Amino acid sequence: MHTEDTDLGSLPIANSAEIIGAIVDALRLDDDVLTSRTAKRFFQGRSINEHNEAEIFLALGESLVERGLVPVPPVFEQCDVSTGAIIGVSIARAGARWDRAVSRIQGRSTTTVERTATIDRLLRFVVIDLAVRIFAILRLSSLEPSRPGTPLWAMENGGGRLLRKLAARAGLTRYDLAMRLGTSTPSSVDNWLDGKVRPTNDSVAALSGVLADQIENATPGELTLEIQRQFIFAGLANLIEPWIGRQKVIDLSTALVRLVWLMTEDVRRMNRPPLEEAMGLEFDFVRLGTLDPEAGTLLENLATVEPDESWRQDLLAATLDWGILFEGLVAQVNPTRTSAGLAQEIEDVKSAGNEQTGLAELPAVDDPAREAISQLADEGSEALRYLALGKIPSQSSLMKSGIERRRAIARYFPQSPLAHSELGSFLGMAGKHLGRRDLIDEGITECAIASGLLPGWDLPAVEQGIILANFGAFEEALERLERVKEALPYETAHFRFAKGYVLMELTRYPEALELMERVLEDRPDYAKAALHAAHCAFMLGDNWVGQRHAKRARGLGEPDEFTAWKAGRYSRRKSR
Repeated sequence: MHTEDTDLGSLPIANSAEIIGAIVDALRLDDDVLTSRTAKRFFQGRSINEHNEAEIFLALGESLVERGLVPVPPVFEQCDVSTGAIIGVSIARAGARWDRAVSRIQGRSTTTVERTATIDRLLRFVVIDLAVRIFAILRLSSLEPSRPGTPLWAMENGGGRLLRKLAARAGLTRYDLAMRLGTSTPSSVDNWLDGKVRPTNDSVAALSGVLADQIENATPGELTLEIQRQFIFAGLANLIEPWIGRQKVIDLSTALVRLVWLMTEDVRRMNRPPLEEAMGLEFDFVRLGTLDPEAGTLLENLATVEPDESWRQDLLAATLDWGILFEGLVAQVNPTRTSAGLAQEIEDVKSAGNEQTGLAELPAVDDPAREAISQLADEGSEALRYLALGKIPSQSSLMKSGIERRRAIARYFPQSPLAHSELGSFLGMAGKHLGRRDLIDEGITECAIASGLLPGWDLPAVEQGIILANFGAFEEALERLERVKEALPYETAHFRFAKGYVLMELTRYPEALELMERVLEDRPDYAKAALHAAHCAFMLGDNWVGQRHAKRARGLGEPDEFTAWKAGRYSRRKSR
């Protein structure tokens, strides 16, 4: 058992499937889907098909609702909405977000101290995201949150503490409980109260009946649900403790309760519209958590009253892409790396006009906006560095000010392809982080203007597809890339990588692998291309090619696919 000084930096980080598997075990969920061989493979971190994965998340959501761990909002029942399905999708989204962040953390070369601080921050982000979802489900259910304080379940023997508290309210001793339950010895009751054994569901029901007889205004059903919840949450706290230590469990749990209560109070003060009018917003909070654009306002309000500097910073940064924050991408606005995300992976080519590789670069012609954009890039890089540290008023204000600066330059230099390209890329990045489709569409338009002003320059042409890909619109991205290909003098490596990535996301692995390998012919040291080539080969069952690319990617600083292969994630796929 670890204490509060547990060194997180020296411990491996579990992926979301492994964490969910541990939760299923802790909750003793016996659903056929959750106990199937497929689910067990998934909980070991091994790959399964998307249909089976969706079934597992649906079964998990429904099981949590059936156990009473998640309330069913009356409005969901009225609209015939499955609460279990919504919770399952929410867990899947949160798990994917966790995995992306963990991948970025594990891919970085850091000291143990830096890694510990990073994991601490990731856990705070998870608590903030969970608080938004809990606040929303409670509001939809017209339920009041717990008042600030450390919940019993977070403490050592949390379930036993609740039973002792209820027994004291009922005026019953351990012996009294044993006798009323019809046992000849109080040893079973002792084990429950001391946290040595978790009572079965039948025992909880019997306990609740005995206690309800002695506690005023208590009902067996309410006590059964309270006791079950307390023991289940205590079990989850015990599950986490070996990794982060009991004191961190207590600190994070206390923060979770406090944030949910503060959000509820803030909404009361804001005189939010009646629930029937605001239901859509709360519904999106449940589904998306801090990824919902409207969550930013809620968290900004909390940050103004948050006394702890670390929590204040993370409240402001929680709505952003956690992986980017942990990777510390400070050059997103640098036009030589392109700023919408995927194209950032194409590294700088220091020598100008490298026509052999065709990688996206600044145009060789003189551009009147070059100096202004160069200064803007320095300002933007510094701003995003502070963003990664959480030391800005809010991510939305940064994005808006960045957009306005770039719009001003594009207006002042209307014939500058660089100005329009930079504006389009930044709009794409902002649209992705803020969840704004209107910014996505405007970014594509600006990149198209840049392409028209300088035909043959691949960066703004390809960027149109990249912006859509980063927004998750992969079919649109592929269609756009095919369209802009006609404007390029030849198929550049930058274009091939972007198209290959989109095809990979669409599970069109043969075509994606071919394009990634063509990129590697031009740039054998390009780590991301090797990483994606490995994934495509593994998914096709070509383990020999997958291993070759995975080893190359690891040597270039991208170890994820190599780690997955070594962990056996692809062992079930037949080699060609």
